[in-house]
Amino acid sequence: MQQKLLKKTILNSLIIIFFISLVSCRRDNPKITIVGNGKSDTLIFNSEDTLITHGVLDTIRLSSYSNHEVTINGSKPLKFRVSDKDGILNTSKNEFILFNVEFQSDGTEANPMEALEIHADSYVKIDSFLICKKIFEKELQDTNKLNLVLDSIAVSKNGNYKTSYHDRDYSSYYDEDLTASFYGFKKIGASNIFIEKTWDYDLNEEIPEEISVQTNNNNYNPKNYIQKTDKTAIVMAKSFLRYATINISEYAVININEQLRKRAKKSPPLAKR
Repeated sequence: MQQKLLKKTILNSLIIIFFISLVSCRRDNPKITIVGNGKSDTLIFNSEDTLITHGVLDTIRLSSYSNHEVTINGSKPLKFRVSDKDGILNTSKNEFILFNVEFQSDGTEANPMEALEIHADSYVKIDSFLICKKIFEKELQDTNKLNLVLDSIAVSKNGNYKTSYHDRDYSSYYDEDLTASFYGFKKIGASNIFIEKTWDYDLNEEIPEEISVQTNNNNYNPKNYIQKTDKTAIVMAKSFLRYATINISEYAVININEQLRKRAKKSPPLAKR
């Protein structure tokens, strides 16, 4: 009798644990931000979950480590995979910009340990405008330098940006993993239906003026050294163009429409098939 009772108790415990794990997994499902076109759209996920979007941004939670599909207003289903991270479902085929946000302490001297870090110039093209950090604006007044930058961006899939040496994939310079730490700007193209979250500040999230970080005050990190910390943020490309245009002390926005027209004239016509 005692053995049967013990078995029944164990079985009940396993059932309870199973249901708790299901609830836990449901709670931990990644949050997917849907970026729409500002209109009311009907999205059906996996032929079951229906979401009617209102405005540009909406959210839904989906099972982690699973393949999903979404049908938008009865169109052909789009397939994507979700890991255990939040992300963006780009239903309106927008371009996005990932950019670094630098915070620094109130020190008075440069930290010699940071002299080894790569903080090179970085650019991104949005429509017919080139955006760079303000400190590199004068370089682009040189026509040769500007053409080199345009050549670089023309072959880059994810914009023109720089990573530190230990993060760089030398086998494919323009195909580096979006999860690698970086300096500058990364463009995420409109063809990306799902974008896994690798940034610190989300869409429409306000970037703080100050952050708190834990540092060790020792011989290698004295208080008078300027300590720098990089965070990353994501924004729609059109919004980033407006943001950079307003923040003239931090960014330079250069109209390259004339250079693009000249390049178009020099390009050979496509052969007829």
